[in-house]
Amino acid sequence: YAAPEMYYLVGLDPTFMRLAYPDKALILEDMRTGKRPFSFETLHQTFQTNYVILRKRDATALALMKTEAAKARMVFSDDFAVIYRCD
Repeated sequence: YAAPEMYYLVGLDPTFMRLAYPDKALILEDMRTGKRPFSFETLHQTFQTNYVILRKRDATALALMKTEAAKARMVFSDDFAVIYRCD
């Protein structure tokens, strides 16, 4: 990445996360595959993250979720991605 001062949960190869943090990697995988409901609050608590960046197509699936109730608010959107601030 061109922003070394930033922290990323999963970068180019999620295998590194699975090896270093298998329990946390499982949380993300379970959300991705629908075995666990997507939760901004869980992401915030588990990873101490302030922002969640989703591909636009993934965010569209979340459009029915009220982000205020989900402990997040949308702060950016374009044709490719949506960024939520986790509160």
